[in-house]
Amino acid sequence: MDVSFDVDDEMQPSVVQELKNFTVFLNPAPLPALVSSVEGEVFVKIPLGALLLLIQAESFPETGDSIKGLLTVRDQSGQRRVKTKIIERDDYYAFRHPVLLPSRHYIVYCLIRDYHLRYSHAGIQALTVIIREEFWIVGARRTIRSVVKRCVWCKAVCPVFSKTSDLFNYH
Repeated sequence: MDVSFDVDDEMQPSVVQELKNFTVFLNPAPLPALVSSVEGEVFVKIPLGALLLLIQAESFPETGDSIKGLLTVRDQSGQRRVKTKIIERDDYYAFRHPVLLPSRHYIVYCLIRDYHLRYSHAGIQALTVIIREEFWIVGARRTIRSVVKRCVWCKAVCPVFSKTSDLFNYH
């Protein structure tokens, strides 16, 4: 599975250079196949697993098997996965061992926004359940809530009604 996203002008210098360096490290193939530009916009296309490895290497230090109180293991591709209580369940591997991701990372924010749009502007609780099937985001509920609250379409269609005060004050 490849991930393709367009790069904002504000993140171009740091993130694009980091992705270029990382893709060169992973694959000695020429970069024009991985980073392309169409009409002035930069597009980066790298495998999702490689992107998750980059995020984890940047966010989590190489300590032990425990990160922020969560027991983690490394799979054959090198990704950190959370050991959940349902490891004996007969279910697919990504559900039993979700990939560990930080809460404050631009790519994680884009991933949450993509799931939010893909699942028809799902709410906070539904989006948390959907994302937990594959990923374990530290502080997921808070991060997902911030993404959903920034969605312009959700603000326009589902306004939050505040309690109005009484017009007449009877004594």
